[in-house]
Amino acid sequence: MTNNENGIATASPLDSIYGENPLLDPLGPRISFQHLPHRLINRPLEGCELARLDASAREELLVLYEQNFVPTTSGINIVAALQNLHREHYWHRHPANPKARRDRFQIAQFTKSKDFDSASVPWLSTSARGMIIKGITGTGKSAITNRYTDLLSQQICEHANGVIPGFEYVRQLSWIKVDMSNDGSRDGFLTSILMEVDRLIDTNYAKQYSGRFSIDKLAIVVGVILSTHLCGMLIIEEIQEKNFNNSKWRSQLTTFFLRILNFGIPIVLIGNPLGFTELEKSSQNIRRLSSGGVFEMLPSLNGADDDFQNIVEHTLSFNIMERQNEQAHEYFRDVAFCYSGGITDFVVRLNTESQLIALRSGKSEVLPKHINAAFLSSRMVANHPLINGLVNRDPNILRTCNDVPVERFLEIWLTEKQPYETTGTKSGAIPDQSPEGTKISPGAGNIEDKSSSKIERSAPPLSEHPVAKRLKAEQTRKTNRQKKAVEKKEKLGPDDIRGDGVGATLIAGLKDLLNPKKLT
Repeated sequence: MTNNENGIATASPLDSIYGENPLLDPLGPRISFQHLPHRLINRPLEGCELARLDASAREELLVLYEQNFVPTTSGINIVAALQNLHREHYWHRHPANPKARRDRFQIAQFTKSKDFDSASVPWLSTSARGMIIKGITGTGKSAITNRYTDLLSQQICEHANGVIPGFEYVRQLSWIKVDMSNDGSRDGFLTSILMEVDRLIDTNYAKQYSGRFSIDKLAIVVGVILSTHLCGMLIIEEIQEKNFNNSKWRSQLTTFFLRILNFGIPIVLIGNPLGFTELEKSSQNIRRLSSGGVFEMLPSLNGADDDFQNIVEHTLSFNIMERQNEQAHEYFRDVAFCYSGGITDFVVRLNTESQLIALRSGKSEVLPKHINAAFLSSRMVANHPLINGLVNRDPNILRTCNDVPVERFLEIWLTEKQPYETTGTKSGAIPDQSPEGTKISPGAGNIEDKSSSKIERSAPPLSEHPVAKRLKAEQTRKTNRQKKAVEKKEKLGPDDIRGDGVGATLIAGLKDLLNPKKLT
């Protein structure tokens, strides 16, 4: 099934080949690209009668912030790619497709005996595509994939009476999501997949297979189980530098990913950019694992782009207070970038925390001072180095965060075509208690002052860009150090240990020791 231009479900043109595909039932009708923004947006407070609630009940509603969602341009593109990936490979595995039936039968034969040879598992001619979603913390990687799965009709679908040829009864897993193991171990990762399957469809695969096979064979068993339950997509989150990129099992884990693709099951890898650096050096592996797309989710560079402005407006609409203070809303818009570094999660935290502070202060509305207090709260203060590094475009501050790809941000800042703007506040200043070393200065004046204007600063020419200046200064210092070292070396005597004289003598002596003729 698919949707026409009005979003109404119609027959898919692919149905004419093998007939309707029962594997698509848990996915529901295809959502057209034009209708994705409308379907993705979510306002959990709609329909809530806030007028009758006291402060305690209002505070309880703040938990709904995770469901408050507005799609960005990159988010819409990611969901469209996920949908295509998901549906495409269910079509290739259509139960009426003779080749798909042969593949399923061939794969299933390898676990009937404990002594099966993992090396003999066939690499099928048709395999699924992989997809990579990467970004630093808080950019919405998990949120966008969760929003996609929320739109699906169901995660588990039961097929009986031989609807799926070869199965009298089978439970279909339309998708499954797991985290990469914290230590990058294969055993823990594979077991977590089996445990999630057990949780979803009430089986006992983890107990049945963990410890029974070698890890290499267990990887094949996991693939066979996912294939048997017609898994439509394996989503793997928390790919990090420590647990994957630097894991001694990275090569074997990559082989497992490729095997899952070979079983016809798409894989979506989600994590930090630093988790993929070694994988991306292998052109063959990255070609397969990124054939469904590589999507990089970046924070807003300056807060002026439409996506960030939409995020701010949608975030402001999530408000459980008795009254709305427009001055506070305007203040929030002005400081949103400086208080978040352009990271979506920090915008959301700023909004919910400021409401929490206002409620616990006995106020019926959020005031600018509550927003300032939220930025200095326990939920925000630990993230100040990351926020300040992004706002000030300071690589030295960013390097204090060991999971941020600093060189990537330097590249982006240097090649940015959009003007670099810092938006000032109309009604306030950053609190005096802002963290040491911060250069953020969105405005000035008392937070209750209602009369000040927005300040904008356009980018200087690239040659005068603050990041370019900093890199040039670092290179100049390096060159000067090298020059001084050469000059100092030239002034040393031939026997000075700080020069080349002693080193040359030691090397010559070592050559003599290694020369048998010199020893006789």
